[in-house]
Amino acid sequence: MPKKNPRRTDKEWLDLIQECRSSGLSDKCWCQEHHIHTSNFYYQIRRLRQKACEIPEPVHSSFSGKQEVVQLSLIVLTSLLIIFVYYSLTGFQFFHKIG
Repeated sequence: MPKKNPRRTDKEWLDLIQECRSSGLSDKCWCQEHHIHTSNFYYQIRRLRQKACEIPEPVHSSFSGKQEVVQLSLIVLTSLLIIFVYYSLTGFQFFHKIG
């Protein structure tokens, strides 16, 4: 019967992390498929980073473009909040129930 939690070397952990990060799966899904607790997986990443090992970043989605930050006007947000509160207090329904 194989060991439930085998001891792995740093090299083995680096290889596993690289395999996970290049798989296209989320860390959680990959760990589940390979019977590795995510808490242990992330512990090993932290431990190896402290040893100055290069760890690839996780792939969270298929989007590979640059994400931009959009600044919203505080005046617009405040106005929307005031309108929402006013209509909530007056009993106005934002959504019409169908059926």
